[in-house]
Amino acid sequence: MPSDTLTGKLLGLLAHDLRTPLSSVLLHLELLEGAGLTSEAREDLAYALASARALTEMIDVAVDAIRGVEPVMEEHDLAAIVRQAGERPPGVASRGPIEVDGPDALGVRCDHRLTLRVVEQMVSSARAVTPSDRAVKVKLSADTQRGRVEVVDEGVAIPAELREQFFDAAGAVAIRAEHRGLSRGIGPVFCRRVARAQGGEAGVDQLPEGPEARGNAFWIEVPLGKAGPAS
Repeated sequence: MPSDTLTGKLLGLLAHDLRTPLSSVLLHLELLEGAGLTSEAREDLAYALASARALTEMIDVAVDAIRGVEPVMEEHDLAAIVRQAGERPPGVASRGPIEVDGPDALGVRCDHRLTLRVVEQMVSSARAVTPSDRAVKVKLSADTQRGRVEVVDEGVAIPAELREQFFDAAGAVAIRAEHRGLSRGIGPVFCRRVARAQGGEAGVDQLPEGPEARGNAFWIEVPLGKAGPAS
């Protein structure tokens, strides 16, 4: 949807109105970090901060999913971006850690901020449907043209005929209305828009294929950089 449409402009106004009180909440919570709190109060404060930051991120994702993004393409290490996403403070839906399988370094051309947000979105979504005592599995790989991040969850397998709808704004709304247990919200729409804006792609595969399958692999691909995969 073009950024100059009425919907895009209204969404921008709404995002601004939401960010203003959230910024105030975050400021006051951060001021409390230096106070002499009990260990239990510190845990509660950490959760409140993570929740407020997650809400801020949700607003940004929703705006970018509808209005589109303009990436700044530079050389980055995709493996480092994945590690950074796993080290971020957990949000409301966050649970266990992540396990990364792949090269220690993977040179790509991408927008660091946007790609980090995509990986965080994919990991957060996977954590929400993965038991808290199990790690979310992340696989890094590359072919001759693109680097790939694949995040595996343990949710209900998404039928093949519905997969593309997750990455379309109208489809995401329909999924929420008709298949609520499968919905991933606006996140996949944002992920695909970021991927394609960078010359890449995003999608979801079922693991493994078949009528008794459970689990999905959401993935994003971005162009390889000069360094490519570590040898």
